[in-house]
Amino acid sequence: MAEAAARSPAGRVSEAITGVAEREGAYRLLEHEAVSAGELVRSASMACADRAAPFEFVYVPVDQTSLNLPDLQGTRGLGAIGDGKSRARGLQVMNAIAVAPDGTPLGLFGQTYWIRPPGPAIHKTRRKRKLEQKETRYWLQTIEAGISAWNAAQSKTRLWFQLDRGGDFRDMLQWARDHEHWVTVRASVDRRTVDSDERYLWAELEAAEPLGTYQLSVPKRGQRPAREAVIEVRLKRVNLLLRDRQRGTSQQAELTAVLAREISQPSQEGESIEWLLLTNKLVNDMAGAREVIFGYSRRWRAEEFHKTWKSVCRVEDTQLRDVQAITSWAAILAAVAMRIQRLTHLARTAPDTPADEELNRYEIEALIRLKKPAKFKPGDIPPISIVIRWLAEIGGYTGRSSGGPPGAIVLARGLDRIQLAAQVLANL
Repeated sequence: MAEAAARSPAGRVSEAITGVAEREGAYRLLEHEAVSAGELVRSASMACADRAAPFEFVYVPVDQTSLNLPDLQGTRGLGAIGDGKSRARGLQVMNAIAVAPDGTPLGLFGQTYWIRPPGPAIHKTRRKRKLEQKETRYWLQTIEAGISAWNAAQSKTRLWFQLDRGGDFRDMLQWARDHEHWVTVRASVDRRTVDSDERYLWAELEAAEPLGTYQLSVPKRGQRPAREAVIEVRLKRVNLLLRDRQRGTSQQAELTAVLAREISQPSQEGESIEWLLLTNKLVNDMAGAREVIFGYSRRWRAEEFHKTWKSVCRVEDTQLRDVQAITSWAAILAAVAMRIQRLTHLARTAPDTPADEELNRYEIEALIRLKKPAKFKPGDIPPISIVIRWLAEIGGYTGRSSGGPPGAIVLARGLDRIQLAAQVLANL
């Protein structure tokens, strides 16, 4: 099923799997009580661990999103999404992906689905509720499930989790304090500090002398173009006071704080970068601080994955009615989305990679026969950059007039369009 979805990414099972018997088998599998999204994600995570084996560490961006799944009749068992005030229905998802130190997507690390009850979010009692009663628990559940899968794969690769401001909660910081894997969290709370002349986190960093400045490459986001930002860096070892209002107790967590502040003027209107990053990685100098900042900048890979999952794999188009079937199919499409992200990245950054490391020989032969290039004949293995260019052109890519290098949408379209030829070749 995953192979079929990778050949023809589509939110509807009937679009991705066209054979009558195969499609019926797919529906039966997705609806079977023994099949769960959690086990499918675990399998993908173990495969991802194998791809990460050559690296000393990998980045793991973790981010929350939601799937908008129409349910006008209220029969799909879905929950609230958005601000809770609208009638929109769907599923909440916490996603974690693995990214190599050079930025290459490696695969799906972890994923957790849940149903949010209808009504506005509860904020007034949040601090006094137990972790088990808060949605923040899904950050830790997703991380720990991924670690379990990597341990089962006997991975020796260290993980460096990258969390945005939603990950700045007491239990997460305590977890970071107590575990060997690295964690970077963008601070959202101006916490009290212990044994310091300054009483709060931001004041601690403001009082620290700048280490220096450097240029950080900021990728394009929405309508905002890519740019080179001049970043001023401050660094301080801080001891945070973590209060548990539910139990009436307090703990401490000694972490490294890095303040990255953009001092150049952005080329367009919008917020300048100001990240106060907390990490359990011991950092003492400018080089280490830059490494922390660079790692956090890899968190954007999670947003790119969400875009591919929704706009290319069209996960929100599913017509499945049962939540278990929906999440299982969504997990398969998540693995497919990561494959597309990986292909797109490798074509740009590792152009000489042999194409058969990512595509099967029938797909490659189909491309050669369809494109009829002068330098290659059936049976040859071109580099990945050339094969991706052919795929993109078959998918509608027109070169520079398309606005940049080939993206996920034209690649997915190209993969879909060559499948009939690849299947014919496989059956010869």
